[in-house]
Amino acid sequence: MGGRYTRRRVLEATGVAGLGGVLGTASTAVAKQSWRRVESPTGSSLTGAEYTSNGAYASGEGGAIIRRTDGDEWVTVVNSGPTGQSKTLNGGAVTDDAERYWVAGNSGVIGEYDTETATLYDHSKPLGIGSAFSSIGVSGDAGDERIYLGKASGEVLIGTRTEDGGIDWMLSDTGSGYDVQAVDFQLGSGEGYVSTSGGSVYWTADAGGSWSRVGVDASQTGYTAVLTEDRTTPNHVYVGGGGGRILRLDCDCNIWTPTEAGSKRIHSLESNNKGERFLGAGGSGRIYHKADASDGAGWKVTNTSTGNALLAAAPADKGSEVDIVVGNSGTIIER
Repeated sequence: MGGRYTRRRVLEATGVAGLGGVLGTASTAVAKQSWRRVESPTGSSLTGAEYTSNGAYASGEGGAIIRRTDGDEWVTVVNSGPTGQSKTLNGGAVTDDAERYWVAGNSGVIGEYDTETATLYDHSKPLGIGSAFSSIGVSGDAGDERIYLGKASGEVLIGTRTEDGGIDWMLSDTGSGYDVQAVDFQLGSGEGYVSTSGGSVYWTADAGGSWSRVGVDASQTGYTAVLTEDRTTPNHVYVGGGGGRILRLDCDCNIWTPTEAGSKRIHSLESNNKGERFLGAGGSGRIYHKADASDGAGWKVTNTSTGNALLAAAPADKGSEVDIVVGNSGTIIER
């Protein structure tokens, strides 16, 4: 998902807008407790979750991929990952048409799960790369998608579909020198953002051909989550990381504003395809949520009954769907 850039003066000491006003009660507001923990088919940690055209999927340690059935139960569809070697998957992403669920993780593992045919394709170790992929993002429909895989030292591995259905791979360097921990691209676009463990955020308008640093100045934490507010014409970009802080980049004047602060690391920030629901996952069972793009009060926090870190979120797109958050020890929480 996008870049340009709001509204407050930057404090010289911090590089972000002052904490008064925007945070207000939003940082302490607690939403109504309506989340419930559901039975999971795995005790391994789940690091990715997405809605597809065939329901919700999640993935994680040991190469497990699970899905939510029409009967509201979760079942395992892949036990040991694309290579069958039980390598941990460090995230998941879905194509714009929601037909393919992509995963990537340790030892250069990359998988493409066709939710229509229940077929898993192995694309592991492209260009001979056997190191871990920390994050994954996808832009485009199945068969015409680009895959973006975050690596250590600031590199992004980019896969582009060829006319014969194969994938051409290239390495692109953001120049950060730090692990690329989150990736987000606009629908069907070459415009997107990555965030790093070094506290920087980079923007590309040409599908990773080049990168520009857009913040965050004087950052004191790495950012494990990045999200563009509207998946087609972004007005804001959010990043989250250590200390529970969420920062918003206003895409007209390149100013970062804190919109929420807490005490637990934020591992994931997500929106549904309509850009109407915003959901985040954090440490010690924290769930972050925002009503819609016009909600100026910022993100609110729900403290769930689990003490497990929550690592990924999948907001509902339709009235028949539920909001989903997953995390350590196979935790699945729904609303």
